Amino acid sequence: MIGRISSALMVSLISSAFVAANAADAQLGDPGWQRTTGRYDVSFDERGRSTIVFDFEIQAVDDRGAEAISRQVFPYNSYLNELTATDLVTLKADGRLIAVDERAIRDQPASAEPFSAQFDEERRRTIFYPHVAAGDSIRGRLIYKAKRSDFGGEFADDGGAFERSDRADAGVTVAVGLSRHPE
Repeated sequence: MIGRISSALMVSLISSAFVAANAADAQLGDPGWQRTTGRYDVSFDERGRSTIVFDFEIQAVDDRGAEAISRQVFPYNSYLNELTATDLVTLKADGRLIAVDERAIRDQPASAEPFSAQFDEERRRTIFYPHVAAGDSIRGRLIYKAKRSDFGGEFADDGGAFERSDRADAGVTVAVGLSRHPE
């Protein structure tokens, strides 16, 4: 039961990095950036452990947006999940790619309170993208791997129903003017 709740919570936590984006879009002003890609792929192994792959791309429309997107924060729970960040780049408006240096990625506890033992596994991975200017985009891939089974015992004998290629698409955001093609 806890695994099921943690799976739902995990998808919620992953998308929390972009909750502010939706709130900013709903406000009267322009946030200065737009999300052009936001894709989740969720899969389960034979032991019921989930892997969530989150691909994203955000474009800075103006200088205010460039400043806002140059720092991205992704929360996770180190007891429940392992977080890997790959393909982290700034895509310049002229087509050049600038990779994020490993030294520009910080992983730290979510709380600095010494008496917060209950939440000491809560962490934040902060990624600082280099040289972001108006017209540039940032992109990356986050992979959240569950350390424990989300559905303990339910994948033990599935009769071959769950192939390794099965996956669930938890949500797709398509930029205005683009169409989604079937895979």
